[in-house]
Amino acid sequence: MEPDRIRGVLPLVPVLVALGETEHVTAAAERLGMPQPNVSRAIRTLEQRLGVALVEREGRGIRLTAAARTLLPAFRRAIELIEDGVGAVTGAASSTVSLAFQTSLGERFIPEVVSTVRRDRPDLRFELHQGARSLLIDQLHSGRVAMALVVDTPAIGGDVEVVPLFEQPLVALVPDDHPLARRASVSVPEIAEWPIVTLARGFGLRDSLDALFARSERTPRIAFEGEDLITVRGLVTAGLGLAVVPEQPVVPAGCVCVPIRSRLASRRMCAVTAAGESRPAVLLVRDAVVRVAQERRIWADG
Repeated sequence: MEPDRIRGVLPLVPVLVALGETEHVTAAAERLGMPQPNVSRAIRTLEQRLGVALVEREGRGIRLTAAARTLLPAFRRAIELIEDGVGAVTGAASSTVSLAFQTSLGERFIPEVVSTVRRDRPDLRFELHQGARSLLIDQLHSGRVAMALVVDTPAIGGDVEVVPLFEQPLVALVPDDHPLARRASVSVPEIAEWPIVTLARGFGLRDSLDALFARSERTPRIAFEGEDLITVRGLVTAGLGLAVVPEQPVVPAGCVCVPIRSRLASRRMCAVTAAGESRPAVLLVRDAVVRVAQERRIWADG
């Protein structure tokens, strides 16, 4: 793109980013602190300068086109690079790292990462996203987040860099009065004889459970599908069923963990960023993630 054309696009970058975050002109205007007509006018100007459509009408609202979604990751990185540069010369708090993580990492691993980073860079800000693995991967590919901490599988796809963190054995969590509680280990077919309490489809732990059962040609008898491990553990304690969870040093009261005899009874956590990621703040956080993972090889709630 010619220099003059780039200069014409730069002032409009924050407008498209705000619209991408909200997909609503009024909400984008409020976020930017500008009148709604100015947002619409800025988008039309950007479309003219780029020669592509960025929004389409959808009922009474709008939706972003494929071209707009392709631009968003680069536009977000541009804003973050400018913030980093300004912070480097002014000493002001300027860097924000958007970090997505599977729900099971929220209890211990993520707080340890945040504490580690803040000891060296108290000015760095985090924008944290927690949820199902499939959602986090979508956010990474769209540029909504700079890094995702998820289970490593080929389904990540895309032009990304994957950094292995740690591997966790998966165990059967059962009530302490359950028939399997006194066993030295259990097989997947033995687990399949009992109701299962697990996470909903799209979560990394559910993917691991389904892979275990598929290899044994069994279908899990799902008693409950939740969205966090705390609920899963509580329902196991209540006797609703057993669960397949990461090995943990602190077992919930009233439960025991029994090893599972299967080579698939483990999962590898990883940090995923876009290929060629070079923003100093993102690399700093990734280094902290690796350091924390090395210091604590197996996390109870990972």
